[in-house]
Amino acid sequence: MTNKPQKLGLFPKLMFTLGQTGWALTSFGAAQLIAYYYLPPDTGKEMFPSYIKQDYFFGVFTIVGIITALCYLLSSLAEPYIANWSESSTFKFGRRRPFLAIAIVPFALFSMLIFFPIYNGEGIINGWWLFGVLALMYFFMTLYVTPFNALINEIAHNDEERLSLVMFISIGFALGYGIGGNNQFFLGVLEKKMPTEMAFRWIVGSYALLGFLLMLLPVIFIDEHKYCIKNPPNIITLKGMLEQVWGNENFKTYAFVELLVWVPNTMFMLGGPYFVTTLLFMPKENTSFALIIVGVISFLLYGIIGKMALKYGNKRLILIALVFFSYKFRLPWKFGLV
Repeated sequence: MTNKPQKLGLFPKLMFTLGQTGWALTSFGAAQLIAYYYLPPDTGKEMFPSYIKQDYFFGVFTIVGIITALCYLLSSLAEPYIANWSESSTFKFGRRRPFLAIAIVPFALFSMLIFFPIYNGEGIINGWWLFGVLALMYFFMTLYVTPFNALINEIAHNDEERLSLVMFISIGFALGYGIGGNNQFFLGVLEKKMPTEMAFRWIVGSYALLGFLLMLLPVIFIDEHKYCIKNPPNIITLKGMLEQVWGNENFKTYAFVELLVWVPNTMFMLGGPYFVTTLLFMPKENTSFALIIVGVISFLLYGIIGKMALKYGNKRLILIALVFFSYKFRLPWKFGLV
């Protein structure tokens, strides 16, 4: 049974986009600030107390890095289960929105608790605490993001609408990371009035609160009965779904390329404060200034890239972008920054 859904107007499209901004901002601390907090750059003065030993395993891996990688792996393993629950759900409120609604509060709460270790000093208990709250944060993040992404193809009904919506949510994601990336500026302002650690916690708490409010917007304003085609629940076993997904050669290629893009981009984002403060010996506020410039340039290019994609095709632009992205990744080594 199907019905003719309504086209997504500007207002609901903006509400959906702000949901993307919300989860990007909420996850910013776990994705980009966890190393900064537990392994702060050496600026000549102590920024935060040491809560977890900064030992290296095999000369490369830190305890914080191992915990982060394990939690991210666990969330990746949970993703197909959540996708299967969403596909087979029969909630009257909608197939996707109930999962978003359930995830919002714990997602925001655990994103903040990451930076509140329970033992005042170095101790193994802080390592277990970090592992527990980070794993839970990533789980509830996946519980929000997976159904959220599934909505994209359900509320956009043709290629042109999908491209438009993807551009909107890309801007929304950049906005969330842009706000998060200004943590050094906010920290510089607040630490004039309070201790650095307290200022930092105020910032991540504000990110969690604002992210929570923004993530509510798609739940409130995206009516699945109004904008989505009404299809019966897709009852499929987890094994069947995984075989269907990984049996698709195009998906395997996409996943591999996504990994190639994600790893260096994450390294750049994580390394920003270290490049600025430790290697360039500049004030930490300059990190925020650099991100603002990059964000503005990126925003101005969205319209141009959208028109080029329609004219020349997505694949050709992706290949060109990967070449430039690969060259960008070698610049820090070329100039001796790392």
